Amino acid sequence: MPYVALSLELLNEVFQRQFTTISSIPPPCNPKNSSEERPDNRKKLQITAIHKALVDWREPNGCLTLISRLLELPKRQQPSKLKSKQLQDSATLDACRKKLSNGHYTAAIRVLSSNGVAPCTEVTISELSDKHPPAPPPTIPDDPIPCDAIKVDTVSVLKAIKSFPKGTSCGRDGLRAQHLFDAMSGAANTVADELLASMTNVVNLWLSGKCPSPLGKFIASAPLTPLQKPGGGVRPITVGTIWRRLVSKLVAIKVGKAMSMYLGDYQFGVGVPCGGESILHSVNRLMELIRHLHASH
Repeated sequence: MPYVALSLELLNEVFQRQFTTISSIPPPCNPKNSSEERPDNRKKLQITAIHKALVDWREPNGCLTLISRLLELPKRQQPSKLKSKQLQDSATLDACRKKLSNGHYTAAIRVLSSNGVAPCTEVTISELSDKHPPAPPPTIPDDPIPCDAIKVDTVSVLKAIKSFPKGTSCGRDGLRAQHLFDAMSGAANTVADELLASMTNVVNLWLSGKCPSPLGKFIASAPLTPLQKPGGGVRPITVGTIWRRLVSKLVAIKVGKAMSMYLGDYQFGVGVPCGGESILHSVNRLMELIRHLHASH
């Protein structure tokens, strides 16, 4: 129990910090030797660091050692108020260049056309609270559920991982769908089956409701990020961990057809591509029309 408490404390501290993570695993980090390594010093240092981390991970208490070493890194400096605009412009350009270098051209356009993140002020926090009022966590019944848990196989898990769009963002833990895909591609094919089987076991563990409850706030939750709207105000978005999104995707695929048949043609929110967005936009247009009619009278 003390070990579990220490692990949760370290995990909580990691999630509260902002660490820079790589967006993909370099091919030479795969189990086999690879001749794809280029004479790039930065890439060589990155590969060396990943190899060393993998070696340390296999040691007793290697996970705790790596986390402690990570927490010893200096915290990122907050931008000064005087130069916040210049720093934001520079960060936008850096993000755009990174997207272009990875071939994410649509994402690069979105970065350039974005108004950025709203400043951390009382006004922003108040607006977020109005849009998402605080609420107690859901109550999980103690009575056993009178049906079998959903189970998935390795084929479904691999298909779901491949279905994530290119450049899918990571959650607070920094793990991306691309990391999972890279770990089973190229020279890593030698361990792909074993890794995929392990991931499938983890997914089925969560689907059966046996995930330890203290991990819920790290896996099944996500912070609100307030994006600035062009006309003023904020639009909050959430980016959950890749594990939560993977499990949700698998469940939606598993029950989607049955639910759409059960609900019939009188709904657009389940089993209909972009149906939820259509409902939301239609309601917004209806509300605007009602406001215009009241204003004209």
